[in-house]
Amino acid sequence: MPYGGRPLEEVRGFALDICAFLVNQGVKMIVMACNISSAVAIDEARRRYPTLPIIGVIEPGAAAALSTGSKSIGVLATQGTVNSGAYSRVITAIDPSAIVTEVACPKFVPLVEAEQVGTLEAFEASADSLRYLQTAGSNAIILGCTHYPFMMETLTTTALDLYPRDDQPVFIDPAIETAEMTKTILAKHSLLNAQAASGSRAYFVSGEPELFMKNGSFFLGMPISNAKQISLT
Repeated sequence: MPYGGRPLEEVRGFALDICAFLVNQGVKMIVMACNISSAVAIDEARRRYPTLPIIGVIEPGAAAALSTGSKSIGVLATQGTVNSGAYSRVITAIDPSAIVTEVACPKFVPLVEAEQVGTLEAFEASADSLRYLQTAGSNAIILGCTHYPFMMETLTTTALDLYPRDDQPVFIDPAIETAEMTKTILAKHSLLNAQAASGSRAYFVSGEPELFMKNGSFFLGMPISNAKQISLT
């Protein structure tokens, strides 16, 4: 971590190894809650596990952006996700007339990880990224990395200065749309049950559990006190 600057084939290998681990755990569905993993690995994962529902965050995010009625859609993402062109492919496959502008934001993830989302550096990084989209006329903006919603307040404040007051952009958090799609798919396959509302959580990490528990508690807004380190190789 972060995945954004890694070679796409390396990320693809990581994602497929994680899928294999989850399948061995007996899961009933997989959500690739990572934009770059969704971009480079989801098709192969679906081929390997054809009976298992597998969704990513790109398709729900693209659909949500198009549902705003905008024909000019911006994407803020990591360099790897931008390089993959996944959002452009998915959006234009749904609406060939849509114009998609993708911008890499390499400073965002380190700022979020360091809990520095309200700093001058964060506002400057937001302005640098949004200027491209404002120039392109993008008025629906997808936050194409699961870290980026933590920059939402900074981005919306910055947009007030860059965009006309009567034409502020709509920011799309694909995670929200993905959660809704997950619920729909589980219900469709009769995989929801009475335990769904009070189910347990298990955390497996390939890195340092202590660091994960610290950062995870911040990101999820709840304490995490158990994480098991595993090897995926």
